[in-house]
Amino acid sequence: MKALSPVSAVLLFLGMIEIRTKRYFYTTLQLRTRLRYMSVISCWFPSINH
Repeated sequence: MKALSPVSAVLLFLGMIEIRTKRYFYTTLQLRTRLRYMSVISCWFPSINH
């Protein structure tokens, strides 16, 4: 167990980092697509802005 505990801790740490990076990329992708959608709508319907 003493030889496996550091390895499991490192794997757990890497797993947490992977989950955080996936969540970060997902949120940034969602915001990017939302901004693109809003810009497309504003380009198609300029009367909404005015």
